Amino acid sequence: MELLQNETDGKGKFYFTHEHKEVASIYYIKRSPGILVILHTEVDKEMQGKNLGKQLVEAVADYARKQKMKIIPECTYAKAVFSRNETAYADIWEKE
Repeated sequence: MELLQNETDGKGKFYFTHEHKEVASIYYIKRSPGILVILHTEVDKEMQGKNLGKQLVEAVADYARKQKMKIIPECTYAKAVFSRNETAYADIWEKE
């Protein structure tokens, strides 16, 4: 399993590949300077239950911290992860 990132013109994703196939992805956009919005998270059915979605949220969170950005988790899954662990994301969570 390999975690990769792809970003072009402020739109990007982190994703896991397994046997040269993309099996889990989290999509984001940079809405304005300093604000990153998580749009959607998806995990292939056969890969569910392996904690890949949470690892993707963590990857975006780490990226935002390094870039000194705040995150708006519009994706329902990412928002749930943030809500369950508010203190872990308090430094980067931009609540609307």
